[in-house]
Amino acid sequence: MSWTCPHATILKGQKYFSCKKIMKEGVDYNLLENKMTVFCACQRWCNECRHVINTDGAKQCFEYHSKP
Repeated sequence: MSWTCPHATILKGQKYFSCKKIMKEGVDYNLLENKMTVFCACQRWCNECRHVINTDGAKQCFEYHSKP
């Protein structure tokens, strides 16, 4: 089982993770060009469970974004 980032979210109409930590207030993330600006780079498709899961690098990404 891979580590699950608490900042990872799946926006309506997509099948991949976006990062809640880098989302900005007031931006419409229903638009494709805005969705791609918050794409999570620490994810992969799992053939067993048939959806995206975090990679091992997600924990380091989470720690980086959680620094004060």
